Amino acid sequence: MGIPSEYIVYASFAMALVSLLELLWLVHFIVYHEIVQRGKKVTLKEVFTPFSSLLILIALSHIGLYISEGGSTLLRPQQTPMFFVFYTLEDMFGVGFEACYIYYSYLRAEPIFDQVFPSIAKFVSFAVRVSPILFSMQWLPFPISKLQFKDPQVSKTISMAGDVITMINGTLLVAFDTLCLVTFIRYIQSTQINDGITDSRFLIICRYGITSVSVCLSGLGFFVAYLISEEELCAFIVYMHFSGLFVILFRMKVALHRDKVAKDNERLSKIESVAAGYRGRQRTNISPVSINESEDQSVTNGPYQDVTAVMPRKLTAS
Repeated sequence: MGIPSEYIVYASFAMALVSLLELLWLVHFIVYHEIVQRGKKVTLKEVFTPFSSLLILIALSHIGLYISEGGSTLLRPQQTPMFFVFYTLEDMFGVGFEACYIYYSYLRAEPIFDQVFPSIAKFVSFAVRVSPILFSMQWLPFPISKLQFKDPQVSKTISMAGDVITMINGTLLVAFDTLCLVTFIRYIQSTQINDGITDSRFLIICRYGITSVSVCLSGLGFFVAYLISEEELCAFIVYMHFSGLFVILFRMKVALHRDKVAKDNERLSKIESVAAGYRGRQRTNISPVSINESEDQSVTNGPYQDVTAVMPRKLTAS
């Protein structure tokens, strides 16, 4: 496409730095907003929940992708041993990103799958859980094909097997994204039919899910272009789509957190209103004589004093 390779190298390393900053912001959000602000103790169990762990792995994968892509592009003309190392790492990080993306997307959307397509929910669950095995096979043929075989045809056959595995995994990814897209659209349509009675968290997942699926399908189109042309620019554009996916999934996490905080605050407000109503009725039912004689006791020993004393503070979503 006429883009000098050094530009791809500079852009790859620059995006690796940007991705590192995104990872740091993710860790800050998890530790401060999801744990500290909610009055929890910072422990490894609280930090590395299934969703947070997968997002962290996704962030680490696309940092590795940019670094290895920059290294392989820089060393491609020399074809040094380090070029093959970077190229293999690039495949490994790409496979890791794809596997984590599918598993994260499925975990978020699993309750929606169960509602929209209950007949195939178990099959989808099984397919998602075995997908890491299929994706891990994608990067193995390249390093194996570079071994010194007596028959050169063996290397070509192994390389072709790698291309076939890549196409199969790409087809599975397209099928999964298409299923997600149909599921999300059907769920949103069902809420309109049912006068909008639904879980707000599901709507958040559907809206961000539709966006992430659209970005993923667009990235797969550029990946096909890369397989045909072997242009590093196409690979870089694919990785930019990966960065977009991470941002979308991160924003989904923030939106779900804010929704949970809003619901918690709403429940606390209702508790405060009920407690205030009880106190008001209590004062109304006390006679003037008892008020004059035991005013201090009615305040300090009232049956609802403990409710307000131990009531948790309202949470804030930043």
